[in-house]
Amino acid sequence: MIDSVDAPLDEFSAAVWRELLDTPPKRGSAAEYSVEVFDRNLVPLGMITDYGEARFKKQRRGVGPAKLLLPGTTEFHDLLMKADTTVIPVRITYNSTNFDGFVDVATSKGIKGNKTITVTLVDCKIFLSCIFAYPMPIPGFEEVQFPPEDLYVGPKKGGIHWYSERNFFRLRFRTGHCPVTMLPYNFFTDRSEWTTMQARMVSLEELFDPILKDSDVMIEMGFFIKGRDKQPSDRVTLLSSQVWMRVVDRPKAGGVNTGVAPLDGLANTIAQMIADGVDSLIGGFLPGLAEAIGNKLRQSEIPSCGWTEDSAGIIDATLEVTHPQAYSVIVGGKSPTWLNKLLQIAIEQGIIALATAALTALSIPLGGLGGIIGAVAGALSTILDDVFLAFMKATDYKAKKELGPLARPEKFVNGGSAGYTFSSYQRAQQGIFDIKGKRRAKVQVIDWAPFGAFEDFDIGHLVWWEDEGERFTDRVESIEVVDSRNDRVLVDTVIGDDEPEKSPQQRNQERFKRLFSMFNAMTLATN
Repeated sequence: MIDSVDAPLDEFSAAVWRELLDTPPKRGSAAEYSVEVFDRNLVPLGMITDYGEARFKKQRRGVGPAKLLLPGTTEFHDLLMKADTTVIPVRITYNSTNFDGFVDVATSKGIKGNKTITVTLVDCKIFLSCIFAYPMPIPGFEEVQFPPEDLYVGPKKGGIHWYSERNFFRLRFRTGHCPVTMLPYNFFTDRSEWTTMQARMVSLEELFDPILKDSDVMIEMGFFIKGRDKQPSDRVTLLSSQVWMRVVDRPKAGGVNTGVAPLDGLANTIAQMIADGVDSLIGGFLPGLAEAIGNKLRQSEIPSCGWTEDSAGIIDATLEVTHPQAYSVIVGGKSPTWLNKLLQIAIEQGIIALATAALTALSIPLGGLGGIIGAVAGALSTILDDVFLAFMKATDYKAKKELGPLARPEKFVNGGSAGYTFSSYQRAQQGIFDIKGKRRAKVQVIDWAPFGAFEDFDIGHLVWWEDEGERFTDRVESIEVVDSRNDRVLVDTVIGDDEPEKSPQQRNQERFKRLFSMFNAMTLATN
């Protein structure tokens, strides 16, 4: 029987066809690796060919670093040692991937005839930490900023464009130029998750980082060198060499599809909140049902590739298993304000009533004793403050049953000042998640064993790997490329991070917190 031409290939057949059809990748000593220096207008000055080591790291979030080790006799010695007064753009190229950045620190060490220069670079995202989001960016006069918050509600990609473009325009209007050009954005194709943001004189990096942390949305920046580079966008033609910026996200499947991209983003944001809420309510008792509902509501992203535990490409894998800190948490410390006030009024009025009744029964005229009785009643009215409903306890009964009689019983969680309030309930649920046993994983892989960085996967892509039969899925956090005279080109990829997980309750809390903070800003309240 002959297989259908449309039938998918198995893993072995796919690998064979790839070897036959693909151009052999340039790696190791055959890899193309170059370092080029430009002047402040991005006019090429020449190639650095005498480096002892050159390395760069592309990161999903934050500023990516790079480093060059050069001899003191390098032809660019004088230029590099003027980094305190000169902008020095540098492009490091690995095959077809560019690291575009600027000299941040240049250190010359040694004595005449035996000097070395160490150059530290930062990529173009450094501009995001040096451009601020004004409450009123247009016209952008610092002395008058009304309203006190610049508000945004909409898709994440649109939010980044909203603050970036308005403040880039502010710089052009006030100073005559801006170092970054924002590439065009199409609201009608934006299916990214909806969010709320508010800005009041905060750097763009600080403003964007919280919404990028748990998202597939990512900022890309780089150089456009006129006459050499391909136009970074098909919707605009750049006429001169400059730094560009764009916002991208990963394609996803499933979820809610309304047929209108921005509404899809809003609908899927709401669906995600519902799925997280269902998981927090019944996930511990009916995990199958919670998972089924979540699969219907959540969007999914197909991993770009994966490594089995037998793969030679995994050079270091970390799996950290943490024992549960307890199976229950205690929150609070103070009684609800309304209860304290009610008890104070009751005690104060009760003491006054009893004293008045006693004096009347004894035929003692109240006279000046009224003030004394009132003072005593006021002093004693707080004796029952923070006595009732001051603390509340939440228990993970499933964990208690699984851990048995030697489980750690309880832990106090800070954050909720009063018991039996909505905030204390949310804090208790987050505390239950925090004290649970955890499994966190991180892996490092080498290039082309069997997958190649920047070819089969890139920064921000979802990938998977196996460790002792357990499969983990996470995003590519960083890719570091090193070229040295001894080892030639080596590529190191880190998947996953060391940051603690967030529970569904915490993710929902952050969404609600942004909504409430937006409401506060709309009523002219400032933080």
